[in-house]
Amino acid sequence: MTRRTSTRATPRKHYTVDAFEGIPELQDAEPELSPPARNDDSDSADDFVAEEVVDDANGNVVEDEDDDAMSGVEDEDEALHEVDSDAGERELDDSISIVSDYGDGSVMAADEQAPLRTKGGHKRINDPGNSSFNRGLPDHNHRSVKKQLTIELLFGRDPDDWARVKVACDKWDQKGPLPGLREPDAKGKGGFHYSYWQGDEGRQREIDEGWKWYFEQGGRDRFQDSQNFTKITPKEARAYDLVGDASDRAFLMGPVSTPNLTKLATHQSVSIDDAWSAISDRSRDAKPKRSGFVLNLGARVRCLEWAPNQDNDYQYLIMSTLPEIQVGASNGASAYVPRPASPANIQIWQFATDSEGQMRHDTAPLLNTVLCNTWGNAKALQWCPSSRKPLETKKTRSLGLLAGVWADGGLRVLDITVSRNPTATTYLRIESVAFTAHPPNTLFTALSWLSSTRLAASTANGCVAVFSLPSALSLEPSILLRPELYTRIATGYILALTSCYPSHPSLILTSSTDGFPRLTELSSLRCSSHEATVLAQRSRTTVDLIAWHDFSQAAITLDESLTPKAVAIRRFFTSVNLGRGKAAGTALATSPCHPSILWGTTKGDVIALNPMARIRRPKIKPVHQNWFSHEYRRATPEELADPSNFIGARGLSRFTDGYKVEDVVRDFHPRRAYEGEKGASGNPTVHTLYEEETAVTALAWNPNVKCGGWAAAGCGDGLVRVEDLVPG
Repeated sequence: MTRRTSTRATPRKHYTVDAFEGIPELQDAEPELSPPARNDDSDSADDFVAEEVVDDANGNVVEDEDDDAMSGVEDEDEALHEVDSDAGERELDDSISIVSDYGDGSVMAADEQAPLRTKGGHKRINDPGNSSFNRGLPDHNHRSVKKQLTIELLFGRDPDDWARVKVACDKWDQKGPLPGLREPDAKGKGGFHYSYWQGDEGRQREIDEGWKWYFEQGGRDRFQDSQNFTKITPKEARAYDLVGDASDRAFLMGPVSTPNLTKLATHQSVSIDDAWSAISDRSRDAKPKRSGFVLNLGARVRCLEWAPNQDNDYQYLIMSTLPEIQVGASNGASAYVPRPASPANIQIWQFATDSEGQMRHDTAPLLNTVLCNTWGNAKALQWCPSSRKPLETKKTRSLGLLAGVWADGGLRVLDITVSRNPTATTYLRIESVAFTAHPPNTLFTALSWLSSTRLAASTANGCVAVFSLPSALSLEPSILLRPELYTRIATGYILALTSCYPSHPSLILTSSTDGFPRLTELSSLRCSSHEATVLAQRSRTTVDLIAWHDFSQAAITLDESLTPKAVAIRRFFTSVNLGRGKAAGTALATSPCHPSILWGTTKGDVIALNPMARIRRPKIKPVHQNWFSHEYRRATPEELADPSNFIGARGLSRFTDGYKVEDVVRDFHPRRAYEGEKGASGNPTVHTLYEEETAVTALAWNPNVKCGGWAAAGCGDGLVRVEDLVPG
């Protein structure tokens, strides 16, 4: 049976009677348009005609009798829809459309002489004058799958722009989710490298010129004059350590079949390699030792940040926690109201490295310095990422500038110096700092460095402030510090902020409670205008995770469907799915040395993925790999009743690792899979509630190219796992 064409060869029937027909004075001024003749080149019904049956020699088409039997029903249905008079209306032929055929996927052939044809062999109408445009581009550009056009839309028409991305793709897109080599192989694949967009010349220029204000124009002297740290004893520091009296943490780690039960005290560490002692000595000798440690901070981990520009025998990791007594504490609308002054601290741990950049598993990490303050817990910490020359003496070593947002709503910048060869932990109480800022009638929520001289911070009322450090340090302490730019870009609480450093330092990415990720150009005179701020696809839930991935020139974020996405800055209204998780995201980290991304969830999984292959070939199947999985359970009644059981009241945690690379199932159909429909793949996308201590709350990659494979992950139970992920 063939389906009858939907194009009518005769005018439609009229079922109304015009009482004034025939009276010229009562007719419309404009004559009624007669229906146009049928266009034989019309192709709107070609896709629906299964087969034409030619019955006579002249080629006339004979319709199926069953089709004719339904013609009366069709005409009756038309009569119901045409009860109103259609006089004066022009019947649209199938060759006429609201969007012209030129903008509906039709493009000229390569020689620009013969237009492309439809499935039925008919020519399409090409009318550039009537083409529709979407976001400033012809509509067919958004539907094209041509490789060259896709490259131009994502990275621009400048050959140098695409050349940088091509070098990164050639180097890493065939590699796994985790970095596998410290140095490139014979073909130049793998290894670590800084951003190709900045280049070696840009990094050297940043070292020579970017820090003149600090070394030559008095910036360092102003920090030393205005910043006052007082050395205190460990006994005095206990007043600022709210987790010092916490009981030991018990956890399982090692082979899945025979894990080792470990008891770890607060501010102590244990080697990951020691947990695999159940394996025979022969098998241990056959495999490289696992270079990593597990630390116990005693409370939920809030921030993790590796110090940059450290090409020496130690790497430094700064951490902050959120003590249990502050979890859920409220003073009105706590997210919008600054917290009162309360004691807290931030910790700087050091990890030994060898000459090749491997973590030394035979040297335990040391708590180098504890910085005590009365501003509450640190909500956000970030080292200045700009390249600079080393600054150290025989006894001290400068780690750089550290910016942070604390619970009192203030933004501060500290100049951090630590001891080079400490034999014990140094405790310092912060008396005063050189840079402090408080927004009016609100508080700061997040921050990001734009360069060695500029710093951006977001507020709870949807505004962004940009500060200049040289200008701020030149003011007298009594003068109120004002930003050089303060403007509203969002309608709600800004949850996350990051800059597109180093390739686009004037661009910032934000995520707020209204669900819209935003890209803002700070160099514009009106940052809140549509020309300076663009929106990505809205998420149904608030997303407080957004990171900049310089190698792919894209923002990495997560949506409500547990999917990490790459949003190119030139096509911010679209995204490329990178994978699929099994729980909501809680932490996200990108590296300036390689393209691997780490993503933590409430389920305790830390997932690694490499977006370069998907950026280059969007049709390729994505893969990911679990670094490890962290689980927590509460203590059982039997364990609570037994005083000799050291699991005690804090419960039991477990680390599971050794996961393989696996394909990502992306074509989920929740309703169909739930109902058991045949052909539906995957499981329903559901959100499961886990214990708060199970979640991975902080992630960080080491930004130094020498140790680019080092990663750190903090959990809700206070455990921190630091590991060199590149095989020895």
